Parts: sequence; structure tokens; C-alpha cells
Amino acid sequence: MFWSTLGALALLVIWNLPWRFQVNDDEVMMWLVSGAYTGQPEPYAVFIHPILSWAFAQAYLVAPKINWYGGLFFCVIGLSCFLLFGKIAVWKESFWVKTFVSFLILSTALHFAIFPQFTYVAGFAAFASLSVWFGASPQKHWPPRYLSIGLFILAVLIRWESVALIGIGFGTFGLILKGFSFLRIEFKNLLLISIIFLSLSGFKYIWEKQSDYSNFLKFNKVRSGVIDHPVFRQEIVDGEIQPNSEFYFFSRWYFEGDFPSEKDLIEKKRSLDSQLFTKKQVFKALERLWQVQRVEAFKSVLILIFILIFWFSAIKSARLRIFFLIWIAFFLLFNHFFLLQGRVVILFFLCLLFPVFYSSFSSLPTVLSKILIVILPLLLSFHFVNFLKEAKGRKIMDLEFSELKSKVDPDVPIIMEGFQEHNSEIHYTRINKVPFLTTGWISRSPFQKKALNRFGFDSFGEIKEYVLLSPSTNLEIVFPDYMNSTFGEFIQIDSLQTDNFIFLRFSKK
Repeated sequence: MFWSTLGALALLVIWNLPWRFQVNDDEVMMWLVSGAYTGQPEPYAVFIHPILSWAFAQAYLVAPKINWYGGLFFCVIGLSCFLLFGKIAVWKESFWVKTFVSFLILSTALHFAIFPQFTYVAGFAAFASLSVWFGASPQKHWPPRYLSIGLFILAVLIRWESVALIGIGFGTFGLILKGFSFLRIEFKNLLLISIIFLSLSGFKYIWEKQSDYSNFLKFNKVRSGVIDHPVFRQEIVDGEIQPNSEFYFFSRWYFEGDFPSEKDLIEKKRSLDSQLFTKKQVFKALERLWQVQRVEAFKSVLILIFILIFWFSAIKSARLRIFFLIWIAFFLLFNHFFLLQGRVVILFFLCLLFPVFYSSFSSLPTVLSKILIVILPLLLSFHFVNFLKEAKGRKIMDLEFSELKSKVDPDVPIIMEGFQEHNSEIHYTRINKVPFLTTGWISRSPFQKKALNRFGFDSFGEIKEYVLLSPSTNLEIVFPDYMNSTFGEFIQIDSLQTDNFIFLRFSKK
């Protein structure tokens, strides 16, 4: 009860702090279901399940000022903690081991809360639900075990791919630990979980295929196959895609015009795939992984601790050591063929805690637990200090943005370049709509057309005047060149610079 109460209070405190989404995907999806971007709550938000999108849209219709999207994520994180704390409470371990693992789970949850992202929120929920639903426990018939099914359903609705990854990790662990007897022992549980997962993910697939969004989703899939391709991303990082390349503007996430077509993207992906099997890309994959983990330092700390706990668990079990080798090999293979960000990497290593939460394998020394229970709070405190410093900087930028926005007529679209949407603390609703157009995965979508209609246009080609806002630290502004090359010649008619932004106004010649 202590850890659950502490977790609830900590999440409540963070809810009232200037937390932000980790990436812009969640920010844009929240704008869609709230109506902040298109002017009306959208019952579909692309990456999350249509049922959840529809539920969000209905909630925003009733109470548009409430942050239903972020609120659900906080509730899911909180319920995940509650279930895991209940599991830890019945362990036959020393007080210090139980205290350390509880604080580790709390630290993971708080990190997910200050930078929520639907991928790892769903993965964390799936991990908690599987840990509680499966395995022998004195609490087998306790209500939290059934709450875990509700949590599992929410995880699938938020992101089925994350649930699939955690499920693969759990299945691999179970089969290696117990062999095929795992399937016999857990048959009923596995059957229930499989039915839920396949029903919800199958519903999403069928619904999308026959929906009005099917053409956009088809393009979005082939678009992702190139722009999220590990070889293509490495070419961007290494500066190999020059301004004279036909894919240069695409690499900057600008594709509002006709190029590239689906055929162009399929041919490009085929070319990129052929490079995956070169020696150069093997080393580049490892280099890319190292770069990701350097940037996401706190996630890297958590991952190291997950590995440490696993190896103390594996001391008594050769099968666990085999599981580790197989799982890490799968991870490295996956990292080679797909572009893995820190939010996915941490889910791979979260699976290393299954031996602790499913089978109660733990040989973590009490002395080490005492040391870590001192170190981890210090690292978490440092992490929070950096978060608050960043939040202060975001607030200053929001004030400057609001001042610059007041200089723009409401019917003139604002384009942001180099400034990610999730870095703003301004809460947009269908009453206080998003005052600018965003680009990226939403391009060429029905949502983008509705947003353009708000400004009186049907497409970017009809824009006669626009304002570009870019952080003053952005040394390479590309969007004006894109507009000139795709939609006709524009000339700069005004400019202004503040401490944090560059303000440029363009008019069609």
C-alpha cells in the first residue's frame, strides 16, 4: 500500500508539472482526437486503436478543456505500478531487495510520466498485466489479477505493436525456461490473452482497410518504409543526401506535393534494402544504437539496472542465460533491420525482468540493493532537475511564440521548422485551435486537408502567403526552398528575430 500511495502522489505531482510528450506523434494525435487541429474531434488518430480514438473524441466533445489523452496515459502508468507493487509485496525476499525493485519500478514509471509516449506506455502496461496474470501467486484470485486483463486491453488499444513485442519476450522466456510444458501449464491464460490481442488488432486491421483513410494509410506505410529505414536515416545523419537529391526535401519530412509517389517510395525502399546486407551497415547499426543510448541517458541507466537484476537472477539457471543470449541476438538483429529509438529499446530490456516478476528468480545481494537504493534516487533527482530546466526554457519560448503569433492574421498559415510540436506547453483545444500547420506523417491525410480548410485552402498549392517560424539555433532553413520548388515562387517580405525564434513572412510572386 505504501508504494502504491507514493506512486499515486508522485504521478499527481507530475501531472501538475509541465510534463511533455517525448515525441510529436502523441501531440498530433491528441490534437486530432480533441479537434484542436482540424476543428472537430476526429474519431480516428492513425496509430492508436480506432475504438480508443473514438472514445477520446466523444470525451473531448463532452469536456473539451480536459486533457483526456494525457490523463489516460497517466492512469495506465499508475495502474501498471499498482499491479507490479502488489506482486512485489508477496515476494519472499529481504526488505532491501523489495524496496530497491519497488523504487526501480517507480523510477521507470516517473520517467515515462514526465515524457509520456504511447509506445512505452503500452509496453509497460503489457509487461505489468502479463506479470500479474501469469504465474503462481498467493494473490491468484485477488482482484488485481483481473484488473490486469483490463490493463492488457488498454495496452493493445494504445499500441498493439508494443504489446506484441512484450508478448514475444514473455513467450520466448517461458518456452526456454519450461519448454513446451509452459504451453500446457499456461494454456488457458495464453488462449485468453491471444483471443483478446487477435480480436482487437484484427478489428483495427479490418476497420482501416475499409475506412475512408485506407489510401492515406497505404501511402503512410510506404512512406514509413523509407523515411524510417535504418539505411536512409543513416544517410541523413551522415549528410549524404544533398540538396540536389530528389529525396532531399522528403528527408526533411516535406512531401505535401505529388513527389514522392508510392511507386517512387517502393523503388527507393528496394534500393535501401539491398544495402542492409553490407558490412558497412552492420557497424552502422551498432553505432546508431550507441548514439541513441547516449542521448537517452536515463533510459540507459534503467536498462543497465534491468540487465544487472537479470544476471543475478540467472546465476541459478542456465536456461535463463540461454534466454538472455537468444533475446539479445534477436534484439541486435531487429536493430539492424529496423530503426530503433530509445522508447523501443527499453521495452526489449524490460522483458529481462520477467524472471523476477513471473518466476520469482532473484539472487540480488542485499548489500547491492542498499547501494543501488542510494544511487538511483540521486540519478532520478538529477533527471528531474534537468527536466525542470528544460521546462523553464520551453515556457520562455512559448511566450515568444505567442507574441510573434499576434503579428500574424488568423487566415495566414504559420509553418514551424526545426521546432517540434511536443516542446510547447500551450494546451490547444477545439476552442483554442492550433494556429499553425504541421508537416510530417500527417501530410497528404484527410486531417491535413481539413486543417488547410480552416485557413481557406484545399491544398498547399493554394497558399499565397505564409509565415515561417524557426528556432534561432536552426542554421539550415529548408521549407522556403521546398515551397518554391513545389508550389511556385515566393519572396520574403518581412523578417524578425527574437532571442529564440526567427520570424519570416513570404508572399507568392
